[in-house]
Amino acid sequence: MTVMGHTAAYFPQGGRTHTLDVPEALPLEAIIRLLGADPQLILRALVDGEPSSLDRVPPDGASIVLISPAAGG
Repeated sequence: MTVMGHTAAYFPQGGRTHTLDVPEALPLEAIIRLLGADPQLILRALVDGEPSSLDRVPPDGASIVLISPAAGG
């Protein structure tokens, strides 16, 4: 899982890249919570390069990219 934008600061150790073994099929929203972050911080999600909703259960070995809204003023 790759986290793009300022939201990375809300993931463990402020990291942008995470590898995670999920014990059961979970939707993206639950996976984000498992990592200790709030799914409401995510604007867009990509699963294997395709747009996805946070209620989608990604397949085993999927590449996931989470994109946060732009910040600033």
